[in-house]
Amino acid sequence: RAALRAAGLTPTRRLRRLEVDLPVAVAPTPVDVEISGFEEADAEGWLRVNNRAFPNHAEQGDWDAERFAARRAEAWFDPVDLRCAREDGRLVGSCWTKTVHETDRPVIGEIYVIAVDPDHIRRGLGAALTTEGLEHQRRAHDAHIGMLYTDAANTDRKSTRLNSSHQIISYAVFCLKK
Repeated sequence: RAALRAAGLTPTRRLRRLEVDLPVAVAPTPVDVEISGFEEADAEGWLRVNNRAFPNHAEQGDWDAERFAARRAEAWFDPVDLRCAREDGRLVGSCWTKTVHETDRPVIGEIYVIAVDPDHIRRGLGAALTTEGLEHQRRAHDAHIGMLYTDAANTDRKSTRLNSSHQIISYAVFCLKK
């Protein structure tokens, strides 16, 4: 940290990179909830859930249709990798995954963004979306490692849930500003 300060850089956020070997056991999906890939008809519901799940988040909150469309236009985006949970046809959560190819490692399935509508928390939906998203990456993209960046304050909660039968590898990552 002293070297960062000497270079005039100030940490603004502390993240952890969590990794888990795949496969993981898939948590049960709540009754009446179905999880499948994104469809354009989900766009409005995705924005609603994402903005409700991240009301004060500097990077993830306050998305609009233009920003969401721009992200879906990225070369890495594949609609099937944006896993959407629907109950009675209404989007109630999502797990946006992406495939990462690092030069000397097996394929990594990253959980890019996971969001659950606040009206649907405490039902196991977050665990179901997380584990289903990792399993999707394993099946569809031959991912051998699951990965997630999270705020350091959330690390214990997320690690405990995935660590029931798998080792979590954690790296410290800092977001910096000059």
